[in-house]
Amino acid sequence: MALDEGQVITYMVDEVMETVENLTPMAQRVDKYAPPAGDMQRSQNTVWMPLEQEAPTQQGWDLTNKETNILELSVKCNMGVPDNDFFLLRADDLRDERSIRRRIKASGQKLANNVEMAIAKQAVEMGSLVVASPEPIGSAKTGWDFISEAEALIFSRELNRSAGLSFFFNPTDYRGAGQDLTNKDFYGRISEDAYKSGTIQKQIAGFNDVLRSPKMPSLPASTATGLTVSGAQKFKPQAWIADADGNRENVDNRTAVVKLSGAGLKRGDKISFAGVKYLSQMAKNILTQDATFSVVAVNGNDVTITPKPVALSDDKLTPEERAYANVNISLADGMAVNVLNIKTTQANIFWADDSIRLVSQPIPVNHDLFSGMKTQSFSIPNVGLNGVVAYQGDIGTLSGKCRIALWYSACAVRPEAIGVGLAGQK
Repeated sequence: MALDEGQVITYMVDEVMETVENLTPMAQRVDKYAPPAGDMQRSQNTVWMPLEQEAPTQQGWDLTNKETNILELSVKCNMGVPDNDFFLLRADDLRDERSIRRRIKASGQKLANNVEMAIAKQAVEMGSLVVASPEPIGSAKTGWDFISEAEALIFSRELNRSAGLSFFFNPTDYRGAGQDLTNKDFYGRISEDAYKSGTIQKQIAGFNDVLRSPKMPSLPASTATGLTVSGAQKFKPQAWIADADGNRENVDNRTAVVKLSGAGLKRGDKISFAGVKYLSQMAKNILTQDATFSVVAVNGNDVTITPKPVALSDDKLTPEERAYANVNISLADGMAVNVLNIKTTQANIFWADDSIRLVSQPIPVNHDLFSGMKTQSFSIPNVGLNGVVAYQGDIGTLSGKCRIALWYSACAVRPEAIGVGLAGQK
């Protein structure tokens, strides 16, 4: 029996919601945020969000004139344009109703794919933690080694992991890692669910979920060689800068611009600086691991990196600024730059679940301006997405246009808690 007008749009919404929810394991393991609509309109779809604060403490009885300031740091996220499926159907295309049902299902699948790819792209390009193996996973490097090294980085750095930790393998490395990681029964048989869901197991080496995804982009090998730091450079956390009138405006604290001796780097390249080591965030212990950074943008010899390197050794920092120190020393003139992605490979990604934020807003189509078409907005809470289904007929051509749209943006709010796993880097 043919669906009536109300049933058609209800079916469309239900089908899209169910399909997107079933096909977005990454989106379900990141943070979600729906910013105030009016504020976003006035800010050109830009939202500033606070970072977790660090508190400097001090000992003693008499603390007269020793009070410190509160340093509230921010990061910036931008909403992009909606992602759409927009198609035309003529009356004779609707004789078999299963045709439009299949198209709606295909729309949901493609839109879900785009959400996952947006998150994976942010993780690969902005993730600053790097686990690199000279050998393919499954040879000298086991899956446990690879994952546990990633977790050890997050744990040693004392990064907030209260929202959970997730690891996503690409299909090839999943295959190499699965044999020693897949949960087996008493007789050593692999759980059937591992094949169906792509989930190796929960709670591996401290990660809440270890899964696979076919959405992983490749990280191309860097062509840069022989780079050094050009001039001594120091950075500090900033809550604000003064505008031309002397008023305060926000600063995106995820990045710093470093001047190097030459060009050749590109967005997504992973680098380290000779002698620059990570700190544990609270204890401020100097770790044995090299501090690693991701290249965000390149302008000649000026390279924007994340996270911003704030040095514990910088004696010009105030106590509240030093609380945000994440490396042992500042960048010195002539310091060698080490490039870590030396072979093109499909990436693996991991993160603290609140380090990537999926920002989404409802599309406001309930105004009288849109009364000439049938619309229904929807929200998918588990995924953090908002969207709309709309269609409109044309009596002149006996055809109808349908539009299914999601409005969102994936934002890496804590690049220091996002990592990339690269195998075969020899």
